[in-house]
Amino acid sequence: MFPSIEDSEALFGTSDIGEICDHFLGAGVEMVVLTLAEKGAVIATGDTHISIDVFPADLKDATGAGDTFDGAFLAEYSRSSDAVKAARFACAAASLSVETVGVVASIPAEGAILARI
Repeated sequence: MFPSIEDSEALFGTSDIGEICDHFLGAGVEMVVLTLAEKGAVIATGDTHISIDVFPADLKDATGAGDTFDGAFLAEYSRSSDAVKAARFACAAASLSVETVGVVASIPAEGAILARI
């Protein structure tokens, strides 16, 4: 599941990352990938919570960054089955996305993502 911190705060009335992840895990979700905007992401499973650092970016337009993150995560996770690697890849993709104005134009190519990593 790919909730954002903003949507989760509205949904659960808390900004506590552990509580938010536990809400979803308690409902039967196997893996939560909680996006934290400019603070990165957290991967949570029943066993662990792992923080993923953000890649610095020159913010121009955040429109579509969440969708870019989600798509990049799924693409890398389908290749590697490694959630941490996929989240780092997704954070790099989202950091590139916010540096370009527009939704479609801001979706970075794989080579640019790998260069950012």
